[in-house]
Amino acid sequence: MGAMVSSTWFTYGRNAQDEWLEEPIDSTVEKCENVAHHVGKFKHKFFQSAIGRKFEDIPKIYLYQGFRRIKFERTETQMIIHFADKEILDAWKKCKRSKLGKIFDEQYSLDETNKNAYMYIFNKKTLI
Repeated sequence: MGAMVSSTWFTYGRNAQDEWLEEPIDSTVEKCENVAHHVGKFKHKFFQSAIGRKFEDIPKIYLYQGFRRIKFERTETQMIIHFADKEILDAWKKCKRSKLGKIFDEQYSLDETNKNAYMYIFNKKTLI
């Protein structure tokens, strides 16, 4: 018998004190088989957090479907994102970017020295 994965997708967050929020940020069974759909929605939250449009008081946000699929953490100087596996990383690469992605690109650059295949580190650009 194989393990059954929940059809519900959840987005959870941790506050600045690293405590779980009392309620999920969102949850849905809509398009539960469409990984790219849920990764795309999560990617939009990633951009919103990075550019200060939303989630200012939530520095860590997670996407779950039975288990953790993606985690991102916002620091003063970085956006760090961890992918659970190749499927979710491929979905991140292929899913449509929200219009906020362009603003994100103006403010952050990918750390090319990171060698972890399942983690991206984006450094905040500094004004010179």
